[in-house]
Amino acid sequence: MKNPLKRPMNEEKVLKKLGIKDFRHLSKDKVVEFISMIPDMDPEVAKAAINQFPEFANTMKSIMVDYKSEIEKALKSNDDSLKACYNASESILKSLDRMLENDDLTYEEKMKIIEKMQEIQQMINEKDTENKKFIRDIVSIAGLVVVAIVGASATLLGGDLKLPKNKE
Repeated sequence: MKNPLKRPMNEEKVLKKLGIKDFRHLSKDKVVEFISMIPDMDPEVAKAAINQFPEFANTMKSIMVDYKSEIEKALKSNDDSLKACYNASESILKSLDRMLENDDLTYEEKMKIIEKMQEIQQMINEKDTENKKFIRDIVSIAGLVVVAIVGASATLLGGDLKLPKNKE
């Protein structure tokens, strides 16, 4: 929550915190930091910064494209890892299944093999649950980033992001 007694940051403080001479030197890396500072800024300072940084909209779009690309890479890497795990598990399960076909095995030996198969199935289930959590986390983080950027941009442009109250 914003401290009502805290004075909004002026241009000089914002520039110093960003480590730049003026807002024309606002780089792509600094834009994210700039956006995170908006709630603490004097609204006029934020608007002036945008006016001095004509590429703001393109930079925001570029950041979102880069972020999307990073998410896609993470999901692809996760998918590849998951497939490798499933393939290895499937291979082991097939081998154990072939072992069960051996009529010379005792009941106890067959039960041991079945237990191993159940362990592997449990590991697959755990990996699936872990994967779903990973995807849920990625989607949540992406949503927060989008909301933060849209919110900050709307604030800069004087928008009102009040959500309608749920009528019960």
